Amino acid sequence: MSRQNVHTLASLFGEVGRVEIPIVQRDYAQGRPEERYVREAFLAALGDALRRPDGDPAGHLNLDFVYGSYDEKSATFAVLDGQQRLTTLFLLHWYCSLRDDRVADFRARFSNGGQARFTYATRESAAMFFDALVRHGCALPAAGRSLATTIRDSQWFFLNWEFDPTVQACLGMLDAIHGGFHGDAGLYARLTDERRITFEFLNLPDFGLSDDLYIKMNARGKPLTPFENFKAWLVGRHAADAAAAAEFDRRMDQEWLEVFWQMARVESGGPAADELFMRFFYLMALYGACQERGTGDSDWLTRLNRRQTVSHAEFARHDSFGEATLARVSTMLDYLAGTPDPGDMALCRQALVRNDLMDVARFGSVVEAVCAAALAGAPAATGEARRRWNRVTANLIGNARIDDVSTLQMAVRGTAALAAHFATLYEDLAEQDLRPVGFDGAQLQEEKTKVQLILQDGGWEPALEAAEAHEYFQGRVGFLLEMSRDEAQQADMAAFKVYAARAGSLFARQLRESEGLLLERALLSQYDYLPGWSFSRYSFCLPGARSFRDRGDHWLRVVGDARFKDFLDALGSGDAEAALEDMIATSACTDWRRLIIAEPRLIAYCGQRFIKRRDGRIYLISKVKSSSRHVELCTYALYLALDKAQQDGPFPAGAVDLDYTAVTDGEPSLSLTLEDDLQLRVVHDRGALRCFDGEREVAPPAALADWIVRFGPAAA
Repeated sequence: MSRQNVHTLASLFGEVGRVEIPIVQRDYAQGRPEERYVREAFLAALGDALRRPDGDPAGHLNLDFVYGSYDEKSATFAVLDGQQRLTTLFLLHWYCSLRDDRVADFRARFSNGGQARFTYATRESAAMFFDALVRHGCALPAAGRSLATTIRDSQWFFLNWEFDPTVQACLGMLDAIHGGFHGDAGLYARLTDERRITFEFLNLPDFGLSDDLYIKMNARGKPLTPFENFKAWLVGRHAADAAAAAEFDRRMDQEWLEVFWQMARVESGGPAADELFMRFFYLMALYGACQERGTGDSDWLTRLNRRQTVSHAEFARHDSFGEATLARVSTMLDYLAGTPDPGDMALCRQALVRNDLMDVARFGSVVEAVCAAALAGAPAATGEARRRWNRVTANLIGNARIDDVSTLQMAVRGTAALAAHFATLYEDLAEQDLRPVGFDGAQLQEEKTKVQLILQDGGWEPALEAAEAHEYFQGRVGFLLEMSRDEAQQADMAAFKVYAARAGSLFARQLRESEGLLLERALLSQYDYLPGWSFSRYSFCLPGARSFRDRGDHWLRVVGDARFKDFLDALGSGDAEAALEDMIATSACTDWRRLIIAEPRLIAYCGQRFIKRRDGRIYLISKVKSSSRHVELCTYALYLALDKAQQDGPFPAGAVDLDYTAVTDGEPSLSLTLEDDLQLRVVHDRGALRCFDGEREVAPPAALADWIVRFGPAAA
């Protein structure tokens, strides 16, 4: 056969008689349900290339290397690596031939004597399925209908094929192809007659390599992993010279790989070592892409962050692993393979194993620190500069809203900008007007204030670090500094420590998540603390502390209120829980707050802690939106009290039935049926609780009158 090494699927069949997936290979996998993201990414890349106008450079997609052995006697090419890509390409050719009414051409190219020239030797049923595809075809269903179902309903489809994993995956892929390509005409010609989709073809004997070598490289005859192909591409295309290539290759196979072997052992049941290693390269490519000029390609950033399949051609097009990036990669891998700080290794592991943007941002700060330290000739894991860097960047990242790739990009850029000040970070923050993008402006100012205090008096640093370490504050302690200012407006360290201890106790997890909602009710006993939201909504505040959004939208809005300092003063330095319970028990509130202070179930009803104020009434919202099911505060408090009284003994008002109607629209109401069959509806109307018998307002029964007054909106 020819030594040509760049082929389309059609041109490959011009060189070989058959393409066979040998028995040592696994089943076809790209069509499986669990391979959804790989499948979608691959089909999207194929579709993008095929739909481009003629002459568009992006209309060519190279699928990297396909390895195998060609047997001249049988004219059969046995695929050792490339099975998944070639199978999907074959199915796409079959589909597009049906779509464009080119079935005769497809059969002429891809079948011989009624047998498919692309086949599987793994199971006879798989080979029979491919033969049936080229012989019979089928009518394509309408858009939105399942092509797999149509095939299964065909007379030529054998039921026992359902038990073949390769056939099942082919049907899944054909459904995905039908969903993505049903509206595209003319693609068959582009697939067969143009060089839109190509791959690098390697016949192993031509290069003096044996099949056994590739089988042994991949234990148990499985195809080469994406990482092994990626490594070969990276070494071959980006090494400066032969010696550098050999050294890079050696370290990739030895000390650097050992880092991820160890990590895989820690993450038992998680990703394998080469998968973790590949994710590391995706992360480094992501950090590089985030620092490109302009807003960046959000789709590209998203694919890198999600570790979706990226071809080598795409990496090359984006220059993801240029000389500067490879130097940073080597620096980081040398650090991780040496004696890294355990905290750095933990951040690396989290960023690779989980798919959390905050983890990615935090590990990005480690990368910047290690590379900056290498440039400065300073210790990467230890030293004063690194300790200061960790503190400041942890505070900035922990209090930034990083919830999509655009905000991640800004945070990565901001961290990189700060890295230029790595060796003198405190001094430069204190003296210069540093404004790195991606970080909260208030937090930046807070860090500036704190380093100024630390540089004036080193005793501030441990005091600040202790407060910053609180799981809820996470570095956001500017409100404590404001509380501790003396008459000259200078922060007093002793006062700071007192307020930090009180606030720390108050926002400990057991109090934030207390079933009795002690913090909320005690605060309400002192003042109306609820921060406002849009659409006349107010929040009791959620206790979560996972992200800055969780904290910044809730309790961090409360602690900045000047009245909160008075609350901490009233709290004292004793047992915080006991102090809260005492505030609740001695509350002198007479407005709407008294109802909630007395009954924690009123707050608990609000699934996301929202209320809405409208026309002098307060509605408790079950979820987030005002249109969610909701109840009215006074009538619902009355309902809970009556229900409890009814459970404790005979209800004095003689009620035999009690119900509450929560609504999504209209006015909520309390319903009572009394012993004389009188049915009453109680609503909050015109500043009071009023009783109705049908549409007619009536005076409440004598036994109910006191309850109506007690739970009314203006009780004395």
